[in-house]
Amino acid sequence: MSEKTTKNGVATDANPAGHGAQPQSATPPRNPAPDAVLGQVVWLMMNMPQYRHVFLADLEWMVLPPILLSQYRLFRAGDHVVAFAAWAYLSEDAEARLQGPNPRLAPSDWKSGDRLWLIDLHAPFGQQELALKELRDTALKGKAFKMHRWTQQGRQVVEILPEGPSHASA
Repeated sequence: MSEKTTKNGVATDANPAGHGAQPQSATPPRNPAPDAVLGQVVWLMMNMPQYRHVFLADLEWMVLPPILLSQYRLFRAGDHVVAFAAWAYLSEDAEARLQGPNPRLAPSDWKSGDRLWLIDLHAPFGQQELALKELRDTALKGKAFKMHRWTQQGRQVVEILPEGPSHASA
């Protein structure tokens, strides 16, 4: 598989990402099989304490919908998966539920409206900001979107990222 390295040194694709080095994004000629992507995402989740006790059944609503809808990117550094990002186009109702106390999207919610949200950005090896910058420069380029962030006090807040390329340094 050939890779296209971006100016940021981050390769985005619907394929793996590695740990240690800067993530790289590559766009393959076709998307990999969903089962291969699922395995890579599960491996990332196993390296994140907040997901260590997720049930297999939860993967059906947490991970499979964006994979099947091609609303995701995997980031790699070398041969290793280092990050996974998934986004959704939510309806007003789905957006309200996502901001509630027990957010859970139904599979049909992932492409139910025009409200763009970055639902997940799993980067257990520290490349979250680089992956976010790469998304803003490629897959989500020119689009405003929302995402949840955690404050230092442990509260979850909604962050709105405006249209346009990222301005973070790589």
